[in-house]
Parts: sequence; structure tokens; C-alpha cells
Amino acid sequence: MNTVDNQDLSYEINNQYNDKFVYRLLNEMEMPEQGLKAKNPSASVSIQEHVENGSWGRPSQFISTAASFDALKQFATRSVSPRKRIVKIDLRKVEESTEAAVFDLTSKENRENYLTSEKAQNFARKFQEVLIRGYIPADCIEVISDEQVFRE
Repeated sequence: MNTVDNQDLSYEINNQYNDKFVYRLLNEMEMPEQGLKAKNPSASVSIQEHVENGSWGRPSQFISTAASFDALKQFATRSVSPRKRIVKIDLRKVEESTEAAVFDLTSKENRENYLTSEKAQNFARKFQEVLIRGYIPADCIEVISDEQVFRE
């Protein structure tokens, strides 16, 4: 099992968000009014494994998001979920209100440092992956879209 020292990566990336937002396609079980919680907050799944396997892999401590609405919309068109709800997450509020750590994989440097497979690097680049470890409080989340986005 690959693991990464999340503290080191978190230190490099945290505190760079002023009014930065990320976007998430919710699964059927997620209720943003209650906040969002990683499938297994105490897991030690590596960033590599999480990005490479996504929802099909082991439950991890990470919540996947996209740095842009367009990247998330592209990801959502591939989803098999019948209902497509998108939320906007305020990273500044996340960092102020929780112990959550943000792992931004949008830069080539971070992808090369933490993702060893071409598959994971390509996925993180294409969908502008930003991971949040742990929990996202409800007051950091805004539901911005339901089905209408995908009828355009």
C-alpha cells in the first residue's frame, strides 16, 4: 500500500486560498445540508490510490473535488448516477472551520510529486483534482446545480 505523509503535502498547499472555490458532484447518499464526510476519515489510503481508483477503490479519507466548474461538468457527464447535483465549496471557509487539509493537484509540480502513475496524473490534470481530507461543514457548501446543467 502506498502512503504519503499528508502533513507534509498539506503544509505545502494550505493557506493559499483567499476566495477560492471548488466543485463536487454529489453521490445519491450525500446531503450537503449536513456537510460532507469522507467515506472513511480514519483511512490511510494514499493520494495516488485515491485518484487512480476514485469511488471504485477502497473507502478513503479524501473527498474529491474539481477546481473548475467546467472540469466538474465534464466529469459529471461520465457519471452513471441518475441524479446529478453539484455543489460549490468555499476552501477558505473549510480551512478556517475544520481540521480538514486541502491537497491541490492542479499544478504539474504537485501531480509529479504525489502521483506516480500516468493514469492518476492524467485524471488529476483532466478533472483539475483538489482533494479535501476529512469533513466539509455545511456552511462551506452551496448547492449550485441540479439536473438543468446537463440539459444544455
